[in-house]
Amino acid sequence: MTLLLAYMVLFAAVGVLMMGAAIIGQPRTFEHRYSFVVEIDGFAWAGFRDCSGLKMNVGVVEHWEGGALTSYNEAGRVTYDNLVLTRGKTTDRDMWDWVKDVARMSAQVGQVHPNYKKNLAIVQYDRARNEVDRWNVHDAFPVAYEGSNWDNTVDEANVETLELKYSYFDHPGD
Repeated sequence: MTLLLAYMVLFAAVGVLMMGAAIIGQPRTFEHRYSFVVEIDGFAWAGFRDCSGLKMNVGVVEHWEGGALTSYNEAGRVTYDNLVLTRGKTTDRDMWDWVKDVARMSAQVGQVHPNYKKNLAIVQYDRARNEVDRWNVHDAFPVAYEGSNWDNTVDEANVETLELKYSYFDHPGD
């Protein structure tokens, strides 16, 4: 019985210590990935199921000085990954028309005309539909489009994927 009592006192003391540690400092509030919308210039509606690729990479320039065994590193060029948007196939043709126009223009001229580059915003909402966060993506144009895979043995929605190259992104207020 005394061993059981000793364990209870020990666990109670550990619990008090842990509770005391939990209230030190400011509690953090993390944003949940509940709902987002992609606003694209000129599109009536642009709801997507998935959005990925909002990523900035800073290159590293290594300098090797005569006889040194280690390099001296500095920040180099900034590059951005492609933004990938996925949604269920709809009768809305805005996205496909944009891809088609860019493909035709680049086939004729060899480059994307500035009129075909669009700005977009990735807007995150909470459950009450209040805007939580916003990222602005500048000068985006399609570099890849993938239609759905068809399979008569499954009953799933058709999905289309659009991959965009962009110049840069920013966060309003920074």
